[in-house]
Amino acid sequence: MSRSIRRVPLVPQIDGPQTLALPAGAEILDVVLHDGTPHLVVLANPDAPPVDRVFMVCREGVVVPDTGRWVGAAGHHGGRALHVFE
Repeated sequence: MSRSIRRVPLVPQIDGPQTLALPAGAEILDVVLHDGTPHLVVLANPDAPPVDRVFMVCREGVVVPDTGRWVGAAGHHGGRALHVFE
């Protein structure tokens, strides 16, 4: 099984859920800010079938769902840190 690392942009939608189709078994390595947009850094088999996963980009101080697992933080928006939950 070959795997590769790639950046996956998150929709610049703040404080709301968004669904991304990632290869099955994809591992989130990091969250980075690239050209002002949060991106997931993902290690995945590019030939694996896609699986929908739900993420939420939140500003610091915003209530997040109880089921949300913190994935990482990337940059700032309006002076507040951005955090990504799955």
